[in-house]
Amino acid sequence: MKIAGWLTAMAFVIVGILLLYLAGTGMNQGAMMNMTPVMPITMIFTMLMLALFVITLVVGLVAGGMSLVRSREVTCQKCHSRIKSNWNACPYCGDPLENRKII
Repeated sequence: MKIAGWLTAMAFVIVGILLLYLAGTGMNQGAMMNMTPVMPITMIFTMLMLALFVITLVVGLVAGGMSLVRSREVTCQKCHSRIKSNWNACPYCGDPLENRKII
């Protein structure tokens, strides 16, 4: 896995731990009539963290899907143009496509 993947995974773990901490401490302050001044701030922060998590998840899924599509493309050895895997020759440079390289 590349470093960007590890950083993303680490960010998810940190956000998850933070949300668990907030759920265990900030959300159990007592009855609603006894709300401390910190409770609304904790709730807003939790909602922002959840929104950040969802946005990061969607961006990660889109980026992963795009990299999966790109990983199945074939390139010409000579001119490095993207070509279809069922072609016999590169339409850009005319090189026969016996030696195919997956990018």
